[in-house]
Amino acid sequence: MSGDQDHFGISPDAQDFVDVNIFEQILEMDDEGSDREFSKELVFGFFEQAENTFDEIGHSLARRGQD
Repeated sequence: MSGDQDHFGISPDAQDFVDVNIFEQILEMDDEGSDREFSKELVFGFFEQAENTFDEIGHSLARRGQD
């Protein structure tokens, strides 16, 4: 491992935002020798849900500001 990357290639800056233990558990759910299809789908789904949540928050705040 290089000095600026630890834990599955996650940079030290990103480790402030990623729970490495949970990330490792997610990776362990993948089938042996797979292209990490399960974990990719799980993580991408999380990001999509987060994006939708932030959009909903933005719309709610915009409506609230119009009152």
